[in-house]
Amino acid sequence: MPQASSAHDNFWDFISNTPESLNMAMWILSDRTIPRNFRAMQGFGVHTFILQNAEGKETFVKFHWTPLGGAYSNNFDEAQKLAGKDPDYFRRDLYESIARGDFPEWELGIQTVPIEDEHKFDFDLLDSTKIIPESLVPIQKIGRMILSKVPDEFFTQVEQSAFAVSRVIPGITFSNDPLLQSRIFSYHDTQLHRLGPNFHLLPTNCPALAAVANNQRDGPMQTVIHPSNVNYAPNSLAGNNPKPLSVAKGAYAHSVATPATGGKASGRKIQDRPSEKFGEHVLQAQLFYNSQSPAERQHMISAAWFELGKCTDTEVRKRMVQRFNMVDNGFAREVARGIGVSPPQPANTNDGRSTSGISLDEYLPSSASGRKVAILAMDGVDVESVSAIKATLAGKGVTFDVVSSSLTALSGSDAATKLPVDKTFLTAHSTIYDGLLIPGGAQSATLLQKEGLAIHFVNEAFKHCKPIAAVGSGVDVISATNLPVVGMKNTGSTLSKEAANDNGETITEKAAHFAKDKMTTVLASITPSAVTDSMGLSVNAKDGKEAATDVAERLAEMLKKHRFWARELDPRVPA
Repeated sequence: MPQASSAHDNFWDFISNTPESLNMAMWILSDRTIPRNFRAMQGFGVHTFILQNAEGKETFVKFHWTPLGGAYSNNFDEAQKLAGKDPDYFRRDLYESIARGDFPEWELGIQTVPIEDEHKFDFDLLDSTKIIPESLVPIQKIGRMILSKVPDEFFTQVEQSAFAVSRVIPGITFSNDPLLQSRIFSYHDTQLHRLGPNFHLLPTNCPALAAVANNQRDGPMQTVIHPSNVNYAPNSLAGNNPKPLSVAKGAYAHSVATPATGGKASGRKIQDRPSEKFGEHVLQAQLFYNSQSPAERQHMISAAWFELGKCTDTEVRKRMVQRFNMVDNGFAREVARGIGVSPPQPANTNDGRSTSGISLDEYLPSSASGRKVAILAMDGVDVESVSAIKATLAGKGVTFDVVSSSLTALSGSDAATKLPVDKTFLTAHSTIYDGLLIPGGAQSATLLQKEGLAIHFVNEAFKHCKPIAAVGSGVDVISATNLPVVGMKNTGSTLSKEAANDNGETITEKAAHFAKDKMTTVLASITPSAVTDSMGLSVNAKDGKEAATDVAERLAEMLKKHRFWARELDPRVPA
């Protein structure tokens, strides 16, 4: 059948037969490939460029964009479901953020290496399959980009844009990175085929602040009327106009005799490897794996089980296990266990080196701003508590939706107040939110416990390791689920009675049902007083604004941690 996203055999067959792809394969299997949204994406170029100052001094450079709001990922199961529940989620999240004034920001950073230090590393700076570890060359912050406006017309301004690595400004030039040298031409060829020879005349591809004259004439989609027949320079018939601007007046000139290019910019597009270091494919794959947190490593194993488990060719799976064995035997054996391949014996020594800047744990945000919370409620909800919750979350920059069984405004617990509903259990889904909160109101809690979609909503949010909070009678909704936790942190004085769990620890009466024989602890070291921090769960059984505010404050703190991956150690939640 025609293959698109289902071409697992083809893809991994190619990867398994292309050893230089090993480092990239590790990145592919990591959480880096399933970002939470556009705002949480960190970007950096694979190519090494050259910076030139006014005196002609040159320095190798790599460029980085780091989101100031943090870089963080989805859960793999969540990413798959989110693609089906809201295919436009990434765009919607970006547009909504800009509309409410929560402008995404990225910091521009550079890694610079003196020309004379080109060969001081155990990798080649011009090898686009390698990175420069931040432990060797820290990133220098030099600027910031704020995305404060959306396109007026998406097709005209975005889909017709003609990106090309050859579009550089004075002060930036090209190294002899062989892949870069190839792409300098290939991107231009792509635009000629995609947009036509006059793609540079499209407004989105024109200079924003200056008119540019050239001698390009005719061709499809030509929009400029040229009254003169002179289309060359130099000329005498039109006063030698238009003519190229001189370098002295700011024109771009690529240096063709620089130390960085060995005395010349060769522009070679080659399939062989320019140096022996290009032939080393394992060390940076090890560096990436070693730099991951334990949870991130487990995610890589699970991703490999999924990807290679889709391969019907046994030899492809075997070859990939052999490749992974060059990185780390423990990793390879775990992957092999899940895909029906014999665990390999050690074939290589993992040198244990790691570096900063790779694990997403290093990029968690410092605030909860930009996160979105679902407030689950039904008729009989404590509207006053919801108002307190909304005010507290809004003060932290957190957005929220009230989610119920219909869009009909909910009657409050006092029957005199109404609560507007934003989404229903059919139009919303737990994957869209970063956390959830269940407010008080006895009738609301009872109705939620009878609503299977609500129970699934809670279970799935827990399964995806998101922070969960409940207040007042909302705690009973948590009790109606199958969450296998030791207990929940309690700040309400009404829960003073204690019960013992399987480990002899004490938990509140409300949480005692978690200690049934069928429920064991996720982590034996977790105690009731530490559950909020360790498991991302916070409850307060008291009713009223004070308790609601307390829980909302705690939820905002948990949102800063993004996810609570320790929950993944217990697979029993049905979601």
